[in-house]
Amino acid sequence: MWVQDSYAEQSVVPALFFQDDWKVTRNLTLSLGLRYERPGPVTERYNRSIRDFAFNAASPVQAAAQANYARNPIPEIPASAFRTMGGVNFAGVGGQPRELWKKNQNQFMPRIGFAWSMTPKTVIRGGYGVFFDAIGVVNVHVNQAGFSQSTDLVPTLDNGLTYIANIRNPFPGAFTRPRGAAGGLATNLGQDINFFDPNTTSSYMQRWQFAVQRELPGRMLIETSYVGNRGTRMQITRDLNPIPEQYLNKSQTRDQPAINFLSQQVANPFFPNLPRTNLAGTTVARAQLLRPFPQFNNVLSAQSQ
Repeated sequence: MWVQDSYAEQSVVPALFFQDDWKVTRNLTLSLGLRYERPGPVTERYNRSIRDFAFNAASPVQAAAQANYARNPIPEIPASAFRTMGGVNFAGVGGQPRELWKKNQNQFMPRIGFAWSMTPKTVIRGGYGVFFDAIGVVNVHVNQAGFSQSTDLVPTLDNGLTYIANIRNPFPGAFTRPRGAAGGLATNLGQDINFFDPNTTSSYMQRWQFAVQRELPGRMLIETSYVGNRGTRMQITRDLNPIPEQYLNKSQTRDQPAINFLSQQVANPFFPNLPRTNLAGTTVARAQLLRPFPQFNNVLSAQSQ
């Protein structure tokens, strides 16, 4: 079940562009241009958005989870080392800026082109340009965890021994209502988290072209072109809550013992503190407790490479 809030986002991008064509000789023309942009980060009018992730903050469920875990620890993590750190920061709350990431650098985008009439019937053309991608309102939107709230369907708390949900009543524990920024670090516990890396920068493309045109008899034209394109600092989404590499299968064949090890059900230290989430049950897969932030599912950061 999903409760969706509205949003009113804004991103301001001041820009200038200059271009001029210069006829160097009778048969050579240069086209020179420069575009300048300084894109501003996205803001939401009423700060209804996550800004980033508080990696070093203790989760509100840490004390209870540590006490529960100490009663049934797994061999891979000593009871003294089990931590539930991290949670979301909200834009404009607790000293956080309203902007969802830091202002990008100055963006200069040159444009260079030429046309050379080698003979009356043969023309060589070429050009090069830099183009920055937008990471504002055009391509990304605010993340409204806490303002827009999902409620997971949890049919059983004991791995299928008994069932608490059915078709007539799929959500016996009622729906989780949005609390906005008041949820603080407890926002989306037991669920996914998405946020923008505050240091993300715009990706850019370098494009170049070289072409030869030749007029043929009968007022026909033939053209041969080469076009190149190279992307830099492309935007990606990175999961910051993976299962540690040492527990993953690196062979080229299916490793059933590794699968069984990671999927084995163990005591859930978050029970019963995260109802109506994927961590509501009495047991949980061992893989979940091995994650850096076991109180969340995926912790996804939008960033540039």
